[in-house]
Amino acid sequence: MPDRARTPIREVVGEDPVELAGALLRNYPQGRWISRERERLTNAIDRAIDRVTGDKP
Repeated sequence: MPDRARTPIREVVGEDPVELAGALLRNYPQGRWISRERERLTNAIDRAIDRVTGDKP
């Protein structure tokens, strides 16, 4: 990995990750943001499975 400064995750998400998630949802149009993130997650999982099973390059 490149030599870069590491930011502790708690500095990014704070002490309560659930509150961070709630804040993000309050600040974005719910349907658009959550739909896009669900699609990104699904696609990432599909790509990971394809790499493990060798179904796709």
